[in-house]
Amino acid sequence: MSIQWFPGHMNAARKEAAKTMEVIDVIVELLDARIPNASSNPLIQELRLARQRPSLKVLNKADLADPAVTRAWLDLYNQQPGVSAVALSCSHAADAAKVPQLCQPLAPHRHSSAKPLRMLIMGIPNVGKSTLMNRLLKRRVARVGDEPA
Repeated sequence: MSIQWFPGHMNAARKEAAKTMEVIDVIVELLDARIPNASSNPLIQELRLARQRPSLKVLNKADLADPAVTRAWLDLYNQQPGVSAVALSCSHAADAAKVPQLCQPLAPHRHSSAKPLRMLIMGIPNVGKSTLMNRLLKRRVARVGDEPA
């Protein structure tokens, strides 16, 4: 009998993400700008490549990170095919508002109100997903806190 370390809730989330991937246009992956590599979930890349979806990597909390190091990570990510990367601080409404505009070039077939852009916001806990959603919707729909939800 093989022992697997993959909790049931993580497997359920992976399956739900794979299912959702079929109907979305762009993946918005939030990373912590202070630790981009450590805050990246390889499962997101795996799903993105399997479904051939473009990705916007948002290095969030950029105001707390070293600008030179952040620039190096942006250069690396922007060299990857199907990936665009940007450094923002989603706690600032103006920065969060840029996300849909940055996704538009990644899904050029979704430029009309008849076909609105569909984004899937993904990332590990505490990278700012709830903050971004609340800022985009201009109201509190997702609880923000220092605990994973």
